[in-house]
Amino acid sequence: MADIPNILLVFSDPLSDLNGINEELAAVTDILEYAKHKSKRSFDYHHHKNKSVMDVINRTAAFQGYTASFFHFSGHANEHALLFPGGQANIATLCSVLHAIKTRIVFLNGCCTHGFLEELFKVDSIIAAIVTYSKVGDKLAARLSKDFYISFIRENNTLYKSFVNIRNGYQDYVLHEKGFNMSKRDLTFPTQGFPDEQADKFQWGLFYKDDSYRNITIDSILTIGSSNLELKGNELDSKKKELQEAEKKLNRLTKFKDDEELKQDYEAQLIIVNDLKAEIQKLEMERVELLEKQLDEEKEANKRKLNEDFTNAIKNINYKRQREIYAQGNKCKFACYAVVGDENTLIDLLLLKMQEEYGFRRDNLFDPELSYHSNVSKDFWPALAWEVGENDTSSPEQITRALITKHFLFSNQSISQKHIFLKIKFNLVDLKNIPTLVYDFWTNVKKVCSAIPAFENPARIRHKIVVMLIHEGGTAEQLTELKNMTQTINEQLETKLDPIPWVEPLKQQEIENWIDNHALDRVGLNLAMAEEIYSESDNGKIKKVLESVKRKCDLKEHELFHTLKILPDDAQTLFGQKRG
Repeated sequence: MADIPNILLVFSDPLSDLNGINEELAAVTDILEYAKHKSKRSFDYHHHKNKSVMDVINRTAAFQGYTASFFHFSGHANEHALLFPGGQANIATLCSVLHAIKTRIVFLNGCCTHGFLEELFKVDSIIAAIVTYSKVGDKLAARLSKDFYISFIRENNTLYKSFVNIRNGYQDYVLHEKGFNMSKRDLTFPTQGFPDEQADKFQWGLFYKDDSYRNITIDSILTIGSSNLELKGNELDSKKKELQEAEKKLNRLTKFKDDEELKQDYEAQLIIVNDLKAEIQKLEMERVELLEKQLDEEKEANKRKLNEDFTNAIKNINYKRQREIYAQGNKCKFACYAVVGDENTLIDLLLLKMQEEYGFRRDNLFDPELSYHSNVSKDFWPALAWEVGENDTSSPEQITRALITKHFLFSNQSISQKHIFLKIKFNLVDLKNIPTLVYDFWTNVKKVCSAIPAFENPARIRHKIVVMLIHEGGTAEQLTELKNMTQTINEQLETKLDPIPWVEPLKQQEIENWIDNHALDRVGLNLAMAEEIYSESDNGKIKKVLESVKRKCDLKEHELFHTLKILPDDAQTLFGQKRG
């Protein structure tokens, strides 16, 4: 890490509609220049305006050794991305950059940036963040940014005091008035009552990994908060040195302890020594508590890391051919895919991996309540209506409009907000109705979009809508029938419907490679088990492989097993023979 703090400022206005951003840039850089040169403060800073994501990365994280203790972004944003000229930085991209440049504090001064919080605090170096709960006004954002840097940089106040200074006068709208300790894990956001961006109301919040980080300053950003244990040790060493000096003075006074004139000096010095000993004893106890806490946190961090690594291993168990089909159509704004498999191909695992790789968030995955016994052509629209908050008597056009405006765009404005992933289950009886249903859906999508200004300039649409048709009761032979069906749909639609290849079982060698590549010895698996797993899984069927892995590994209660309905042995016995 650099010897002095470095502040990285990124200002982005690709739509040229943020009048306050130039004022903010000028004001903040003036404050930094004054503090650096006039006040002789020890820090450095760099700023970029209207650079692309790759431009910013190439000028910062791409340089080995470049660090930025403080990262500031001002511009258009939403819960999932920061908008740059020619593209955007999603949460994963931003966190990767911040990890590379060892950022400690983040200030995301755009709309709705609270969506970044959970992932930001998974970055080891980050100890605090200022984000917004809702949409924010351009002018107010610029004004509060200036006030924050006057307090934090020019006046060298603590992070917490600087936050208090900018929130004064807005207490009625402050959700976490004293900031929020992320380690408590009971974070809440408002469900109603927040004003729109024109109301000039306070929408900013301060979050930190531990209460002590509130007292960090720009001068102490590289040391304070990095280790409470180290700070307590320094305080303990200081008190011990103080005690040594006090005991030397007491020893010099000892020979005068019976002297009437100097007796009071001796007794006063004895009190000082005893008080210091009591303080040291208390500090040593606090240090032990911190050490135990740190060990617990390290154990918890290791446990989380192991769980994350195992999650990644499960998601990467197969499906490369299937994901390649999806990747080929990744530039399409609207896309449709169809997949057939039996229960043991575990299509839900394929969907989880696709959502992760292509940025689909859980709140934008729509899974209408359709069973394999549903009449899809009849039940689809009422089921989707419920998902998007419409009633079942709404027309398909009304339902589609709610889907697009509430979940794809910024409230009917000009920026696409996030992907939409629509999952439709069907059965072979419905197969003949699927082309009509998909055609009906796309017809309504195009009709709704034609009335939205965003679609006049397709270059501004950064996201996509994907429909995934799923049949889990099929066979490999039925994939041929599905391919014939897709030809009918492709003749009717401007988009392309791709059948996803049948998921092949794993070979024994593939199971061995999977165990080895993901170092699964950490969860109790080893290469010698591969043959047994292959045999127990009916020659490598995916779901059966995971059932065998669950029996053998140390993480039997891993959440992904529950998500994928990988049942424990006794539950399988209870429910009897499974399909497939």
